[in-house]
Amino acid sequence: MPILDVEIVGLPGNFPDDLVQRIADGAGAALDSRPRGTWVKLTFLRAGRYAENGGVEEGVSPVFVRLIQGQIPSPDQLQGQITRLAWAISTATGVPSDNVHIIIEPDAKGRVAFGGKLIE
Repeated sequence: MPILDVEIVGLPGNFPDDLVQRIADGAGAALDSRPRGTWVKLTFLRAGRYAENGGVEEGVSPVFVRLIQGQIPSPDQLQGQITRLAWAISTATGVPSDNVHIIIEPDAKGRVAFGGKLIE
């Protein structure tokens, strides 16, 4: 049940119309998720609402991903997941994987509910 909250710095018109499906399919494969088991929410952030100290390199469109899983795997397994996930998102968006930033949220167990039922 991985959930990804993906935010891309840039305009939607610069990306394919089916981008969110491409991300979901790539993420599902990267995380070894069953069909309809990986959920993705996609938003865009105008470049004027993003900054880095010293300025943003020309042509860079960072991608920020928040990843929620039922239980975070071991560090070795997590590193493998993150490598595959960054590559999948890079492939879907055309953004270099160096510009794909993944934030791992705490375990969903005991703190996330679906349809009013807490994940145990």
